[in-house]
Amino acid sequence: MSNLFNIADVFAPASDEPIIQSLLDTDMYKFTMGQFINTYDDWADTETTFSLTVRSDDVRLAEVIPPAQLREQLDAARDLRFQPSELAYLRGLPLDGGRLFGDAYIDFLSDFRLPEYDLEVTDDGRFDLSFSGPWKEVTYWETIALPIISELYYYSLFVGLYGRMLERTLSTVEELRLYDLTFADFGTRRRHSFQHQRQVLDILAEQLPKQYIGTSNVYLAKQQGSSNPIGTNAHELPMIAANLTEHDDPEEVRRSQYEVVKRWHEIYPELSVLLPDTFGTSQFLENAPAWMAEDCQGVRLDSKDPDVATEEVISWWQDHGVDPQDRTLIPSDGLTPTRVNNLYRQHGHKVGTYTFGIGTNLTNNCAGVWPRTHDPGYEPFSVVIKVTEAAGKKTVKLSDNPEKAQGGERAEWFKDIFGTSGRTKQKLTV
Repeated sequence: MSNLFNIADVFAPASDEPIIQSLLDTDMYKFTMGQFINTYDDWADTETTFSLTVRSDDVRLAEVIPPAQLREQLDAARDLRFQPSELAYLRGLPLDGGRLFGDAYIDFLSDFRLPEYDLEVTDDGRFDLSFSGPWKEVTYWETIALPIISELYYYSLFVGLYGRMLERTLSTVEELRLYDLTFADFGTRRRHSFQHQRQVLDILAEQLPKQYIGTSNVYLAKQQGSSNPIGTNAHELPMIAANLTEHDDPEEVRRSQYEVVKRWHEIYPELSVLLPDTFGTSQFLENAPAWMAEDCQGVRLDSKDPDVATEEVISWWQDHGVDPQDRTLIPSDGLTPTRVNNLYRQHGHKVGTYTFGIGTNLTNNCAGVWPRTHDPGYEPFSVVIKVTEAAGKKTVKLSDNPEKAQGGERAEWFKDIFGTSGRTKQKLTV
């Protein structure tokens, strides 16, 4: 396996190549959400700002990544356009006997270019990076810029330990073989590098063909011959929708989380998987219209302890007369193979489909390979790009885990609206 360890085969910057070489090298939910956002003119043109937040306090990116190198990679991404073959792939993706994406959205993508960005270096060695513009354009930066930052960071730290990570991937395969469970790759945003993600997915497809059900990365799904990249929507939809209510009326703000689901269901009834934790899962389920339990096919569990969330969602379905054996649950936050196995053993029999989205610990499985164990440098770190402003107001995410919350003083007002039931502080890992 020594021929896999050439640094130029692992990190694009080692051979002066762009990290992002296709606008399909992103997550599927950006396209399903992109079409959804473009459907509503009043939403599509909303002025938004997405900003980089490094949740791991001890990581100072600008002390590791040369700012000029980051600019070079971001500029290279802005030079990309969707190629005819890529648009043809998107145009051909199926949905319930028809086409997933309409002509109007494909036409939008054919002229698309990533908007400009703002990058500064702070006095304490951090990057102040933000992206501003119409929601329909800025949203795509999240899953383009994060892989760039992640790969540049680990390339800068790289000390020849890549082989250990591949060995760990093979151990992951053996651990996941223990149960007849299924999982998807959700690891694009904080992957170690594009090449590492690709090699991990090739190993999974070869070794676990019945368990590995695909990836959220559209480019890699295409490369693997899949017509089903995995993905639906993300927290930014309710975060921005809450800012588009009339005069910040509290009741309209509270209802906005359900208006998003209603609109989504109208466009993608086959992709109606709820993500209820933006302002807290407990309040969402308690006040959700009955039709959401009856008509939405599943729930993705993100920031709440999945043991607790699984039981909570099952009870919600049962209260509405819905058989959990007809539904899908998808734990997806900070999962490891061991955690996945434990969850499946405990809950797999309780719902029709209990599947998993494994992210950073699959495609950036570098924890513990740094030889100086007192040095946290070579560990996955928690970093996000989230919408921070929309319609001239700060956006808010309360989350089931207060460590993931954002919104400053406005978040305190949102707590008055949504309450804090079921929110429990948990250590951030990734």
